[in-house]
Amino acid sequence: MRTILTLKYGSKYSSDDVNAIYAATQGQYNYICLTDDPTGLHPNIKTMPINPEYETFNKVLMFGIENIGDVLYLDLDVHIQKDIVDIWNYISYNPSVCYTHWKDKSFPTTTGQANIEMNYLGNYNSSVMLWKSGTCGHIVQHFLSNEDYYMVKYHGDDRFLWHEPIKFDHFPKGLIYSFVYGADRETDKDNFKYRPEYTIALLNGQEQFPEVKQQYYDAVSLHKVG
Repeated sequence: MRTILTLKYGSKYSSDDVNAIYAATQGQYNYICLTDDPTGLHPNIKTMPINPEYETFNKVLMFGIENIGDVLYLDLDVHIQKDIVDIWNYISYNPSVCYTHWKDKSFPTTTGQANIEMNYLGNYNSSVMLWKSGTCGHIVQHFLSNEDYYMVKYHGDDRFLWHEPIKFDHFPKGLIYSFVYGADRETDKDNFKYRPEYTIALLNGQEQFPEVKQQYYDAVSLHKVG
């Protein structure tokens, strides 16, 4: 069994964003959405409750879900550009995560800054992850062993996954890119560029650039017309 897992809580994203992933993958997989509000979800999308106390760290807890086969987790700010069938080939013993090839490899990992957002930076983007259910319980156990400490120390799950002793594999270059920040710092780092040859576009950066999603769709439209 292959399962596409999503996470929706609060008001930042809607059921339409979850349903868009279902539509983009032709409804051919098992679908589960971890959510605090299942209203409006496609009837073929199963739901599981989340604990609002963990906020973004619910993405860490989902590694403990069992008996759902191979799992592809997708954030709701991703856009699927091509058939994802090849992504499943990267399933392995270790979970796979998106490595941010558009960042410098020596992206600073500073500590002790007054601004918590500048502490413990890393080079993972957990918007796309792949693993076999039932094999990643150790990640959850590690987090729960000192959850209050980790939730204060790290400004989000990406930094926890990067800095803690958890073994990940990385998706290869050429599969996932950031529309705002580029694809590969060494060869293709143009900002706000539509790359149709990639399978998944990350529309991250919406905090700094709230118009990013519209700019992406405008770029897609222009590409098709051209």
